[in-house]
Amino acid sequence: MSLFAKGIFLFCSAIFLVGKVSAIQSNELFGTEGLLEIELATSLTKLKLSESDTVYFPSLLRYKTPSGDWDSVKVDLRARGNSRRIKCGFPPIRIKIDKKDSKNTLFEHQKALKLVLPCEESGSYEDLIYKEFLCYKFYEVISPYYFQTRLVNLSLIDQSGRKSKSYQLIAFLIEDDDKAANRFEGKVSDSNVVRPNLVNDTIALKQDFFSFMIGNTDWSNTVQH
Repeated sequence: MSLFAKGIFLFCSAIFLVGKVSAIQSNELFGTEGLLEIELATSLTKLKLSESDTVYFPSLLRYKTPSGDWDSVKVDLRARGNSRRIKCGFPPIRIKIDKKDSKNTLFEHQKALKLVLPCEESGSYEDLIYKEFLCYKFYEVISPYYFQTRLVNLSLIDQSGRKSKSYQLIAFLIEDDDKAANRFEGKVSDSNVVRPNLVNDTIALKQDFFSFMIGNTDWSNTVQH
């Protein structure tokens, strides 16, 4: 881990603690800031080549418990996103978990999760993951409405070729849209366009100014992007 990455991690932890003074965590997975050790084995080639958002590939997610032991849960994976899915060596991943499989595990009550990976393996891309994670943590302080996240140390085993290849990556988990909506007694809209007069003006302005602050020019409240 580079000195920059270590600094970002410590700063993320500080921001997290400040933001959690009045926040209520709803589950064990996102209830702590500790770096979570996880392992996934899959074919990156299959994930990237599959263009269907309904086709998932079975896998086993192994994770280290607080006691230091390893446990596991059956999951289904698919690639998600647009540009990263096409251009990156490691596509963003959507994880689907069956209710019966997650019972009595760290992932209980988590039906779906997003996993954000670095675009490539080099250290500079790892630093970008820390920065992206930090943006989520900043927003927890700025707005009462946010996605819960968890930084992970990911052992990714690519089974694309005849011989598997392993990668050690920093990544982070994001709670599912439906899960976030339920926390705030809301629901996910199926509409492709959200009219400005239907959005809370103060929250919308915070989102817009925040996106400008972090240099996110590819942003729109109206088209939910």
